[in-house]
Amino acid sequence: METNVNHAKRMLAKNLRILALDREKLENPDPDIWEGRAINLVEEYSAVLYQSYKEGSFENKQNKKTWSFWNAVFYCGTIYTTIGEYFISCRDFS
Repeated sequence: METNVNHAKRMLAKNLRILALDREKLENPDPDIWEGRAINLVEEYSAVLYQSYKEGSFENKQNKKTWSFWNAVFYCGTIYTTIGEYFISCRDFS
């Protein structure tokens, strides 16, 4: 089952491809028309993405844990204290 965000993303890609292949718009001397249509498509996708975020309806199908700031701090602390044979402070090699 595809979420609204995934569906909107696929529709954005499809519509941008159609827009890029539309010869009439590419030959139009005014690029603002093409750019305006492309921006409208991206804004529609952004609205779906934002609405989905507000509703909290993002699905994590693999049930993977989210990487948070504190997970990163813990990871960095682990790396810092295990690499270098526990020499945390500076050493004088002279």
